[in-house]
Amino acid sequence: MIFSFSKLKKNLYNLSLFRSLYVISLVFEIICFCELESAWVNGVFMFWGFLISMHIIFNESYKLNIRHKKYAAMFVFLNIFTSLFNFSSNILMNIITSFHNFMCMFIFLGMRNNTSKKNIEKEMIFMMNFFIYFSIVFSLCGFYAIFLQQNNFHIGIYSQRFYGISTNPNLAGFISVISIFCCDILKSLKDKYKVRRFSIISCLIINIVTLFLTDSNASFVFIVSYLGIKIIYSTFSKYGSLKDIKFIRESFFIIVCLLLLISSSFLLRAACQQCVSKFLSRTEYSSFEQKVIDSIQKVNYGKVEVIDEVEIGRGNHEISSGRIQLFKQGIKLSKIHPLIGLGRENLPYYGKMYLSGGLAFPSKHQDLHNIYISLVASYGILGFLFFSIFVINNLKEIILKIFTELHTKNSKLLSKFLAIIVAYFAYGTFEIGIMSGMFLSDILIWLFFGYALNISDYN
Repeated sequence: MIFSFSKLKKNLYNLSLFRSLYVISLVFEIICFCELESAWVNGVFMFWGFLISMHIIFNESYKLNIRHKKYAAMFVFLNIFTSLFNFSSNILMNIITSFHNFMCMFIFLGMRNNTSKKNIEKEMIFMMNFFIYFSIVFSLCGFYAIFLQQNNFHIGIYSQRFYGISTNPNLAGFISVISIFCCDILKSLKDKYKVRRFSIISCLIINIVTLFLTDSNASFVFIVSYLGIKIIYSTFSKYGSLKDIKFIRESFFIIVCLLLLISSSFLLRAACQQCVSKFLSRTEYSSFEQKVIDSIQKVNYGKVEVIDEVEIGRGNHEISSGRIQLFKQGIKLSKIHPLIGLGRENLPYYGKMYLSGGLAFPSKHQDLHNIYISLVASYGILGFLFFSIFVINNLKEIILKIFTELHTKNSKLLSKFLAIIVAYFAYGTFEIGIMSGMFLSDILIWLFFGYALNISDYN
């Protein structure tokens, strides 16, 4: 009995186990059939995270000694102060969000201070493999869902976009991009760990198709930015100096390549959408609420139009998908309390008070769909400043490590994590992201950031 209790206690405070299971629970939340159940499970994980945090604060405070911690601490304290200053019925959720931000910075990004390097590496390999295999099953089930008739969920193809079995096509696109990144990272570790080539190739093909069909512009920006940064790193590592005349000359070539990459990617996406549309238009199958070959209700911002064939892709619709309107609203909200912000969970509340009709495009998770405007509106200029200094200082460590070990395998691996992190901040210009609450798209970047900082400590 004593042994069992001690083993339970050991697992209770196992940070690697907590990180892995918490991320997996957030992954399952994006499955439409599991959304409600996963929300309850996430509540349990938040309580578990609270127990771990209290244990660290009172018994193992040395684990909080992450680098540049004063900026992280000031950011979290400002979160709490903002929540109390803008007291509302959302006070509990604002405090929980503040606590979640604490976990992101100290337990996820700061993992190298609270977990052995060996355990972090095992955790990293496990999570990379999990995303690869999960995404394959997730996408294949989504393809199969196209041929099902289901009246309770938006599955398969709905409103001209591929939902699959996800709650939102943008999340399906996000998972696909993350899985592609995991494939690329595992390729760099094939000398150290056994990597199944068939799984990598299958994952890449399936998730590229899924990404195209979801028509998620933000996820598309994510992967194109990642590829662009990889090209820049490869060119720099070839010459080793920013002042090298060959590097300067080739930089112009890189810019041309990036522009061609972006344009060709959009053309390839459009071609893929058109091919699948034509295939499905000629195929007898059932879709959401009715047979697609009979008619599909195409939803265009509240207007319903009956069409006779399957269409995938938003065609000539406004490319920002309403983001510009949200950005303008976010700037208005930022002016209410510019120094300390309104509190993350108060955005819908203040939106109803100060904006005509409230925040645009109301949904379960109302957000401004821009991490920079969201940070300023939620935590003010001070919060944005503390957060930026913390992130930039940690990024500098990774960049310096890449430069000092330029032609090593460690540098190449680290450059991929750097590309993910930097590309994420481009992705966040158009989507819900970092410091937005208990979302997969928030927690994952901290996980990758933590792995990168752990690798940067390797000799």
